[in-house]
Amino acid sequence: MKFGPVPLSEAEGAILAHSIALAGCRLRKGQRLDAADIAALAAAGHKDIIAARLEPGDVHEDAAAWRLAAAVAGASSPLPEDAAVTALARARGLRLEPPFTGRVNLRAEAAGVLVVDAGAVDAVNAVDPLLTFATAAPWARVRAGQMVATVKVIAYAVAGANLAEAERRARGALRVAPFRPGTAALVQTAVPGQAPALHRKGRAVTEARLAPLGWRLVADEVVPHEL
Repeated sequence: MKFGPVPLSEAEGAILAHSIALAGCRLRKGQRLDAADIAALAAAGHKDIIAARLEPGDVHEDAAAWRLAAAVAGASSPLPEDAAVTALARARGLRLEPPFTGRVNLRAEAAGVLVVDAGAVDAVNAVDPLLTFATAAPWARVRAGQMVATVKVIAYAVAGANLAEAERRARGALRVAPFRPGTAALVQTAVPGQAPALHRKGRAVTEARLAPLGWRLVADEVVPHEL
């Protein structure tokens, strides 16, 4: 990837490095410039712009982030269709969000425990400073929809060879082990004169703790407390 000042005459297809306000429009950082954009810049008096230009073998940040996230979810290379990637991710308890500005967030499909190959995470982050992979703590309890990991391409593109190596190291590095639904019974003890409201509160607290695990309280018995 080449980065720096680019004459407008050579800027078509380049990726804009910073936003530029023009009359009636705004060119956004990260936008790939087309002929109309170049004409608008020229009309505004610009002679050159700061931009990134991909070289042979480079992979655009959004495509690279999607590929790396898909590998984390277990996808093989070459990358299958998006629908297949989604199915693979769900089988591992994960949901991949669409790439945006070189980032893909991974969320838990259901409540469970996050299983992380910490060695694989470190190995991915050692490939290229432009590629990052971060997760929540291993063995953390996660809720449905919670973000559990993210991959980010720091620059506008990354070398394809480095991305391929990161994919290899990341493959299957993350999953959510979902909680298995079940039922539970609660036994509470009572001393003489104890208010029944305490037992009702105990039941409510216990039900609230079980619900995120997918468990139901099906029995609740109060018995005398004996020392």
